[in-house]
Amino acid sequence: MSRVEYADVSKRFPTQDRAAVDRLTLDVADGEFLVLLGPSGCGKTTALRMLAGLEHPDRGDILIDGASVIRLEPKDRDVALVFQSYALYPHMSVRDNIQYPLRVRQLSAAERGRKVERVAELLGIVNLLPRRPAQLSGGEQQRVALARAIVREPRVFLMDEPLSNLDAKLRTHTRTELKALQQQLGVTTIFVTHDQAEAMTMSDRIAVLERASRWRVARAHRRLAPRRAARGRRRRRPQGRAAA
Repeated sequence: MSRVEYADVSKRFPTQDRAAVDRLTLDVADGEFLVLLGPSGCGKTTALRMLAGLEHPDRGDILIDGASVIRLEPKDRDVALVFQSYALYPHMSVRDNIQYPLRVRQLSAAERGRKVERVAELLGIVNLLPRRPAQLSGGEQQRVALARAIVREPRVFLMDEPLSNLDAKLRTHTRTELKALQQQLGVTTIFVTHDQAEAMTMSDRIAVLERASRWRVARAHRRLAPRRAARGRRRRRPQGRAAA
C-alpha cells in the first residue's frame, strides 16, 4: 500500500486558455479507493495522467510514499493504469496480454506462469487465457485489462473510466466486484469517472472537480450536490482548484 500526494500541482496545455489542472493539493491514504468525479474537461484525467507520468506538471510536485516521482519515467513509478479502451494487444492471447509487463521486467517463464495463473484465478478468467481479445465480450476484456494491471503488483492502481464501455447491467455488477477486489488486494486506487452513482458505490472518498476551478473532497456517504451559499452569508473559500 502507498500514500499519494498532489502538492500544489498545475498543468496548462499550449492550445488552452485555462489551466487543465490549477494548484491541485490532495492526499490519498494507504489502501484508499479515491474517485475523481467531474464532467468532461474538468481536469480529472489530466491529474491521473500526471501521476502515471504521461503528462508533466508545470508546477508543484507529486509524491508516492513521500518521494517525488515527477522526474521518473512512467515505467519506474510502479503504478498501473487501466484505460477506458482497455488497450489490449489484438495479436496476443489473453495469457500473453496479461504476462506482457512481466516479460518487460524479464521475469522467468516459470514465475510469469505462476503469477498469470494466480491473477486469472482471482478474476475468474482461467478459461479465457488461450483466446484473443476479439473473441471476448466487453466485460471479459475489462477483466483481462484489470488482470494485466494486477499481475504487476503495483504500488498504485490508476483507472480512467474503465467501466464506461460496458452496458448498464454489467457496469452495476462490475462496480461491486471491482470494489471487493480492491479491498481484498489493499492497493491504493484512484478512479476517474463522470458518473456520480459509480463514485458513490465504489469510493472511500470522492474528490469532486467542480466548475469555477474548484474541487472538494467528501466521504462517499455524504451528499455531493453543489454548494449554494445562503443569502447574506459569505461563501466558504474552496480547498483547491482544478480547471474545467
